[in-house]
Amino acid sequence: MRTYVVQAGDSPARIAARDAMAGCPKCSVDLIRANAHKPVIKHPNGFLSFRELRVGETLWLPDKWFSGELDELPPEYFAALPHPDGVTPTAVQATVTTTAPAGVVGEEAPSQKEGLSKGAVVGLSLLAAGVVGGVIYLAAFEGGKPRVRRVSPCPNRKTTLPRPRKRPKYAQRTGWHWDPCYGWRGPSGEKPPKKRRKASR
Repeated sequence: MRTYVVQAGDSPARIAARDAMAGCPKCSVDLIRANAHKPVIKHPNGFLSFRELRVGETLWLPDKWFSGELDELPPEYFAALPHPDGVTPTAVQATVTTTAPAGVVGEEAPSQKEGLSKGAVVGLSLLAAGVVGGVIYLAAFEGGKPRVRRVSPCPNRKTTLPRPRKRPKYAQRTGWHWDPCYGWRGPSGEKPPKKRRKASR
């Protein structure tokens, strides 16, 4: 397994975002798993980071980053990973929030207030588990034949964005990555710079 020496200003997301690493800040979860001996902090949206990271410290790097496995994963996998800012909900969380009544999934007490049976709670929990894959299929039988509808993992659009073949100049800087739901994003989730309009003569 490869190792990495922590430098000043490093964070799990910044390390994972480097082109020589995973090229994806969300993939820092693999770095957390490879260094399971270190205490971690769980942010509100489920993103994990190390409680402490010292300059000069040696970390184990996950083999997954260098084996080509990430290139074979579908866009839905990356859309389901927690955002590195620790606040922005994942596509999975946003889909579950819009699908199920507030406070129902995973909680029994609110379901009693709203008159929902335990079976309904179990059904909603199973629905949430199905969304983890990034895509859920809802089948309604008509005339004995199932009708399948594809649901996008992105909360802001019907389908995921196709990855462009070339990186724009601003995305060639360290830490910039492609998000299948939001397009090019910087190390901390910042948006691309706006195009400057040419002054009319």
